[in-house]
Amino acid sequence: MPDYTRHITFNDDVAARNIRFLLTVWQTLGDTRALDSVKSAMNAFVITQQPAPQAGWSSQHDAVTLAPRGARSYEPAALVTHTTARNISMMVDFFEATRDQPITHSSQWRGIDLAGLQARYEALSGTAQQPASGPSLLENPRGFEAPKFYIPAGSRTNAPDALAGSLNEAGYWPTPLRMTSHPYIGDGTETAAPGDFTGTFVGD
Repeated sequence: MPDYTRHITFNDDVAARNIRFLLTVWQTLGDTRALDSVKSAMNAFVITQQPAPQAGWSSQHDAVTLAPRGARSYEPAALVTHTTARNISMMVDFFEATRDQPITHSSQWRGIDLAGLQARYEALSGTAQQPASGPSLLENPRGFEAPKFYIPAGSRTNAPDALAGSLNEAGYWPTPLRMTSHPYIGDGTETAAPGDFTGTFVGD
């Protein structure tokens, strides 16, 4: 299995989360190294978008050729609908905040909130040539304070005390197991299965 650790990775929101963290570093500490990394990361969204007629993104891209890449032995090098939807939204965020990133064509994708993205696109298109109404995210605002709490995405509440209060008696947040690839079918045998499993990769 080829090494994927140096690929440009959008999977699991890796790129977006790192950008948000580095923006906090820049706005809090004023460290220009973080700002340079933010700009490079934003540009990665632009240069990895594949050409029409399938102008989307993969979960990973080759750091040299920018072509789609898989991260598991059974994962094809393919464009991914949910990654494309997320990246389009991020591109709109970048443009809204900086006014210097192009928004490109991805209208052939289905199964995503095209109406919502189209509405944001049209709203921004009408103001593209106008000065931004507020400070850019790439500016270092005076008096910026980092959030005291970071609430996980998808939480039912934004109140830290309510979130902490929703822990169960054992001290964790349980979640229902809605799907499993290997449902329980009974106890296994005491005989070890034949084969060498030392080279098994995560997810395989």
